[in-house]
Amino acid sequence: MVDATKMSAYEKEEVLRQWIQFVQNGFKNEHFTELLYNHLIQHCFFSNHYGRVKFYDKHFSSVNAIKKFISQFDLSLGAKSIELGTDYWIVDPQYRDINLAMCKSIEPYLSDIYKIQPVMSYANSPITA
Repeated sequence: MVDATKMSAYEKEEVLRQWIQFVQNGFKNEHFTELLYNHLIQHCFFSNHYGRVKFYDKHFSSVNAIKKFISQFDLSLGAKSIELGTDYWIVDPQYRDINLAMCKSIEPYLSDIYKIQPVMSYANSPITA
């Protein structure tokens, strides 16, 4: 990792470490750090959604939301921003190293993430008593 205008190489390494921990722990809120949130909204082309809590709710509150979010980091799908439709976030010379590392670090988990099926609660079930 190399220093960028607004992010040191050390900060990039820390974001990557926190990203891997977040993914490995099943996208749990307690592992969604302020540093990771800030990187996502500042350098990965995600809208801030009025803060970390609302951002987390939008992108990690359901299996389908997680799959959509993760698709941005899937190099086999072109790593297009899910909100803006561009790949500049992955080719930006200032942040290419960290963003590409985030994509590569999630590759081993992608097939398992895409296989997860939503759990239907009884309240949403078409089956009635």
